[in-house]
Amino acid sequence: NLPSGEWPVNTPITLATATQEATILVSVNGDEFKTYTEAITLTGQTTVTAYAQAEGLNDSEKVTFTYDVVTVKPISEVRLYEKGKNAIVEGILTHKAGREMYIQDATGGIVLYDFESSVANVGDKVRAGGVMEIYNELQELKPLLPFTYEVVEANVGVPAAKVISPDQLSPENGESIEAQYVKIENVEIINVNGQNVTAISNDKEFIIYSNLEKLKVGKKFEYIEAVVKQFRDQYQLIPLSDAALVENSFSVQATPA
Repeated sequence: NLPSGEWPVNTPITLATATQEATILVSVNGDEFKTYTEAITLTGQTTVTAYAQAEGLNDSEKVTFTYDVVTVKPISEVRLYEKGKNAIVEGILTHKAGREMYIQDATGGIVLYDFESSVANVGDKVRAGGVMEIYNELQELKPLLPFTYEVVEANVGVPAAKVISPDQLSPENGESIEAQYVKIENVEIINVNGQNVTAISNDKEFIIYSNLEKLKVGKKFEYIEAVVKQFRDQYQLIPLSDAALVENSFSVQATPA
């Protein structure tokens, strides 16, 4: 049986019983009980109450399921959902990193985890439905049938990176920019410990999580473009690529003849 909750419009609600040759009787939205013969189509708020009858046995206890149709919500609203709640969001795909994909709309960003990576390209506007997961404090949307993942509009383009300061990556402030595409300027690398890279900008430290070759102690960058990922109580920058580690945005070079 489909668990109570919010599901896509037209999702079929099916009922079953483990008792062989039993008949299921069902009431939809308070109507009289009728023999269940086919799936109920979800089109709005729906309450389903059912019980089973079988010759020679007492009627089973009545069970009630409540449903509603889930609709697209702003990412900032979905980020407030509890773990296990279903949701649909739309946003522009800004970065792919293994099993994680980062999307954002005008209100915020969120990570899509374990969705099919080949469906969309960076810069596409996508619609994704699934269930809220919170892993090491990172809010993620994970696939769940019968929800879908699809491109709404291709090649919309990645929005401009939001310029931030290290203060915005603090435990107190980082939530407001989690999973968003950002830019931090005047960066110097001061320590590298595996993929944990400590950097400073304007004399304030922050963490980069990456194994990119250009991230070496003493390296200075005019700016870095990245997405923000939360790991427990820490907000980290995940650079998009080597090309997003910009040492000089404007320079003139002469090639010997």
